[in-house]
Amino acid sequence: MIRLWLKRGMKAIVAAVVVAVAFGTWTPSARSQGVEAEELSADALRREIQFLGVMHQLGVTAEQRMKAAQAIEAFEQQAEALRKRSEPPELLSALKQVRDALVRGQEPTDQMRAALEAAQPPDDGSLDKAFDEARGQVLKELTGILTEDQQTQLQLIALFGAAQDVIGMCLRSREVSAEEGQDMRLHGLAELRADLKQAAGPEADRVLADFQSLINRVSAMTPEQVAQQREQLAGQIVTFLKDTLDKNPQMAADRLQDQLWEFVTDPQTARLLRESAKAMGAQ
Repeated sequence: MIRLWLKRGMKAIVAAVVVAVAFGTWTPSARSQGVEAEELSADALRREIQFLGVMHQLGVTAEQRMKAAQAIEAFEQQAEALRKRSEPPELLSALKQVRDALVRGQEPTDQMRAALEAAQPPDDGSLDKAFDEARGQVLKELTGILTEDQQTQLQLIALFGAAQDVIGMCLRSREVSAEEGQDMRLHGLAELRADLKQAAGPEADRVLADFQSLINRVSAMTPEQVAQQREQLAGQIVTFLKDTLDKNPQMAADRLQDQLWEFVTDPQTARLLRESAKAMGAQ
């Protein structure tokens, strides 16, 4: 069933990342920092296009975009309140006095050190707990806003990106000496291998061997062959990754939350979602 779904949906997955291929890999943190669209640099505009392209391919509605923007904005307000609690005015003042003394090339006085120590907020774990709760809440809300199909597609887009990393590593391994290439193929993509091993459990050795065989097969192809068959190869790798990683449902859920957390931690996501929602007619 997974393979049939992937076969039917691969063109949509490719379309969802084609903008990223054209403009470079999308990384949320690299987007603009709070400036209006007409003032954005070309690089920032490209990255916003990539993000909006993914939202379009997922079919995220105006209402969903507005709800997501509101959820992220609420989290940002909570995070800012927690930041202020962790950085009270007296702490900032004490830190500034120590900094100014060091700027002048002087040793901070005992009084400065004492003031700095006294200004430290209590380390009772309450702030960390409050932040974790706020994080869990926004991720729960965002997950609930997306349909199950949208969640699956979002995960597949990430797996498609991983497949492109595998293909790229295989091509790079051909550009170095045979020994270096073999080392790249054996030890490259360590984080992905670790995820596969954890998800496969008792079948880890077989799965990793199959993964290595897949890598070796792609590496044996010429760049021209890879170019001609890239979409097919990516689909095969995505199918392999999904079949394996989905053996551990908790890991699949964690991967989705990691993707959503990237959206939350980008300071531009809420603004962009709200702007888009309004442009699409949301109130």
